[in-house]
Amino acid sequence: MGFERPAFGRRRTLNARALAEREAIVSEAPQRVFPDEVWESEAGDILRENGAHPDSEFNQRPTQESANARFEEEFAKQRAFIEQVNAQLPAGAKVAPYAMLPWELWDGRFGELLAMRCALWAPGAWNQMLLAEDAHSSAVLGLPEHPGGYPDGLIDEIERLLDEAYAPIAGMMEKVHSEQRFGLNEVEAHGEAINDLMRKIITMSHYLGSMCIGEEAWERHKEVFGMNVGWY
Repeated sequence: MGFERPAFGRRRTLNARALAEREAIVSEAPQRVFPDEVWESEAGDILRENGAHPDSEFNQRPTQESANARFEEEFAKQRAFIEQVNAQLPAGAKVAPYAMLPWELWDGRFGELLAMRCALWAPGAWNQMLLAEDAHSSAVLGLPEHPGGYPDGLIDEIERLLDEAYAPIAGMMEKVHSEQRFGLNEVEAHGEAINDLMRKIITMSHYLGSMCIGEEAWERHKEVFGMNVGWY
């Protein structure tokens, strides 16, 4: 299997133009999460009874600036945690984060789904293993050395799995739009489906991490850093 050597640990940004074009996210006119049809239905009445309204913060889809700000916030948390961990390791030993779902995935067709709708960001703790930065650190910590890349074809395989996982939601939304029915049941069902998708994606990341690095290394990672799973 071949590995590329991307700049892990360095500052990376999402493909802003591609992300904006996929969902037409513009700073001047943020899109609403629930369209006008929802607010004009039974569901909208119930939302208002609970103190919400169309311009509520939760109903505003992120602009490119707010998305970038959230990305930088997550990346800063990752960087601070890695620095904290490395400061506590034996002299000369360092770890580096290994993203189980590659950052490249967020620049592809599922970037908006992962970041905007599922609130799952590439630098997040849920998506990271901590691996030895070099051969010396590997010997000291009993962890594999960071490979610097992924097996060939991994992105295609992940996108195939995401297609399968998202298919029920896509079908649900297609039915809602074709029937023009935006009731409370549909809103609740969509929310539950997104939460279920988030759980599947996190489980997928852990599975792929153990597959790419090996189950023995995955177990060693949990043994060494298990108390810090989640980071924050």
